[in-house]
Amino acid sequence: MVKNNQKEVREALVEVRRSYRTLYSYQKMVLDLVKHMSSRMEMHFINSYPWFSASPPSRNSTWPLDRWAWDWLGMYNYVYYFRSGESENTTDLYFFLFSDTGYWDSDFKTDEAQRLQPEKFKSVDSSDTMLLLGTATGGDDARVDPSDIEFCNPDLQVHPEGNITKLFQLFELSELRNSELADQKLFGFIKRCKEYGVELPVKETNLIN
Repeated sequence: MVKNNQKEVREALVEVRRSYRTLYSYQKMVLDLVKHMSSRMEMHFINSYPWFSASPPSRNSTWPLDRWAWDWLGMYNYVYYFRSGESENTTDLYFFLFSDTGYWDSDFKTDEAQRLQPEKFKSVDSSDTMLLLGTATGGDDARVDPSDIEFCNPDLQVHPEGNITKLFQLFELSELRNSELADQKLFGFIKRCKEYGVELPVKETNLIN
């Protein structure tokens, strides 16, 4: 944010304050959405973490000032991981948040150095905000590399990888704007996964019949 005079800086900082307040409301909406969708499942929480960058520096971090600015914006891309079953007989489900697909829609999405040049990302008007639901057959590592995702494809995507097959589907966040729509998309995803032999356990089975 380079400005030439104090007036321009003051005006820009008004937008910064407004953006932080909007970001709070947005992140609360996402947390409520994932909480609701995961509450429909007979699964337990495993972990969650930022994907695009590192986790925010902790209180005991040494010299955090050379870290990426993205490290303080963890929910730009974020993963929430859930699991059912015990030991080797497990099924995983994850929710992968893409607050902005601009980097992944670009031609340099495999070049991590370009993550520090957001001005080169696809324009905000041409990008999307999406939530990916994912699971896998034959193994517990269901996570998919974003570079393998077709962001323009709204259908179930099937990605064989070694001895497992990863299944995932993208939804625009606007499609999940209330609990009824979120349930509809979640249960539709569960039905499609069942066609590939993946049984994602739900608390109320009558909801997907």
